[in-house]
Amino acid sequence: MAEETKESAKGAFIKKLLFALLPLLIGSTGYLISALGKIQHDVTILNSKVSLVVTSDNKQASNTGAELAREKLRQDLVVEIQKNRDSIAENRLHIAILEEKIGVSKKIKPLKSGAVGD
Repeated sequence: MAEETKESAKGAFIKKLLFALLPLLIGSTGYLISALGKIQHDVTILNSKVSLVVTSDNKQASNTGAELAREKLRQDLVVEIQKNRDSIAENRLHIAILEEKIGVSKKIKPLKSGAVGD
């Protein structure tokens, strides 16, 4: 009988312990599942961002938006440079005409082509 009471006391203790730990186990499991979902969401976002930068072969992917913007900027710059060159040529022509009118003996020397700041 003493052994039976020890066994039943042991069983009752284990039962109480399980009932006490059960909410903690359920809460921990819920937390782990939600954390796993958040990590999976973050990994999905990172994968989509990486796919914009590299291909599946781990080579740099072409960023067509940036390339198009860079090409448009280059074309605009070429147009502006040509406008400046045309303006310089027109100004030189006006200077030559004015020099002829006033009879300036010392002419302005043309700038070296391609030199910046001369």
